[in-house]
Amino acid sequence: MAETRPQDQRFPTAKQAVVITVCGFAMAFFGCLGAISVFERSDVLGYIGIGVFVVGSLAFLFGLLLVGYLFARAMFRGPRTPPPPPDVPKGQ
Repeated sequence: MAETRPQDQRFPTAKQAVVITVCGFAMAFFGCLGAISVFERSDVLGYIGIGVFVVGSLAFLFGLLLVGYLFARAMFRGPRTPPPPPDVPKGQ
């Protein structure tokens, strides 16, 4: 049976999906705060804040999609079969 190498893995691990979700939320939150705080004083920084908010929101939604996919895959995969026991010599 062939082993799956990390570069052959199609979807991220659960830890990676959670990190993408949390970082996307933080980016959207602080981008929104930045856009609100400087929008009346500086047009350029306000638009940068809006851009950061949009990119962060997309990353957050993508992370939620990955977490949902991993959760559904874990629910419908079924029980894992344990590895076969090692051969124990008789008489010991």
